[in-house]
Amino acid sequence: MTTPATCTTAGEETRVCALDPTHTETQTIAIDPNAHQWGAWTVTTPATATADGEETRKCEHNPAHKETQAIERTEPAIKTFQVNFLFQNPGAAEVRYQATVMDSRTNCGSQNLEQLKVNDKSIVTIIEEAIQGAFDTMADTNIRRNRFRNIFGGAFGGTGGVTIYVDNPAIIYKMKATDRQTIYFHIDYLKSSTSDIQQNIYNAIVAMVDANFPYNADGETMPGNKTYP
Repeated sequence: MTTPATCTTAGEETRVCALDPTHTETQTIAIDPNAHQWGAWTVTTPATATADGEETRKCEHNPAHKETQAIERTEPAIKTFQVNFLFQNPGAAEVRYQATVMDSRTNCGSQNLEQLKVNDKSIVTIIEEAIQGAFDTMADTNIRRNRFRNIFGGAFGGTGGVTIYVDNPAIIYKMKATDRQTIYFHIDYLKSSTSDIQQNIYNAIVAMVDANFPYNADGETMPGNKTYP
């Protein structure tokens, strides 16, 4: 082949006589409609939090030849999840306690907290198992168990229940409890040690019951330098 075909022009190939290299023969290679030379991708429609965008690239042989592909939306479509727990209550053994998980991440792609997985477990499952695990493993007296029931049952919250926010600010933190109804997790922390998450959940629940705010798992000083049993 002496001149490859492109999507707009024919090519040419030549063969040479083995006995006399001055004897040559050429033939045309037909235009190849797929032989494009693509330029760089250019954003034509930016992605938003609610819709995919689009980018386009053009062939350098003929700009009328184009390819497009989707740009993934910047945030998930589903952002709210319900989780529930069995905090054994001697007076109502069948009662399950609920919490709402809210995805507050931005510019994170379209995977929601059920689709985003660590070691085959979704982020929602990690939160659910860590909270249940904190109760099962550490709440070994009725007084301690009541802390979980009070918070997740809404004894202090009026309308009841806890809202758990998962976010992704540039400054990474572990978890925080700002009042009796609100817990925050950084998404990166939820990809770390389950036992550490469980311990901080327990500490946060105690702080929420005792109204010692804010609880900050990164070591922020708490009122009275309280140690949580």
